[in-house]
Amino acid sequence: MSTKIAKEKDFYLSIFKTSKLKIVNHTCVQFFTQSILNGFIMLILFLVAYFFLGLTLNTTFFFDIVLVYLFCNVFVFVGSMMGYLLDPVSLQVISNPVYMGLVMLSMPTALVNMFPKIIQNVYAMFPGHFLWLVITQINDGANVSLGMVKFLLYLFSIALISSIVLVIRQKKAIARG
Repeated sequence: MSTKIAKEKDFYLSIFKTSKLKIVNHTCVQFFTQSILNGFIMLILFLVAYFFLGLTLNTTFFFDIVLVYLFCNVFVFVGSMMGYLLDPVSLQVISNPVYMGLVMLSMPTALVNMFPKIIQNVYAMFPGHFLWLVITQINDGANVSLGMVKFLLYLFSIALISSIVLVIRQKKAIARG
């Protein structure tokens, strides 16, 4: 999505200048569209696993899937932000390292514990840490309220910061005329 936005940035920015559509509204529409598509993909994967692999659905599995679903969908805001801030060539150059970093920062805690301490400390500041903390708490039957609040606040803050950056980007584009 970020590459598509970067390639068609002038088109989108001209729409935002000439219509009532705002950049955050557009990103929210993209977020909901992507969320629906991701939901269908998850449903298809679940049905295949259920009918062909014997996967069973229980409440723990359901909550785990919902948390991962929320976690993945928030990156729509990050992708939109990158698309509006970077040109297509710069985006292509940095996209692989950024995606690899996001994957690394989203790994289960047990895998991260195999890395040096400095990587573990950096990992603890990102949402993947909170995601896996809450999933572990759910699977252990522990109280998840504090972990869940931290996780949801973190996801909300990512979306909020991205939205603020997008609004600033729109205002600069409109000011340039």
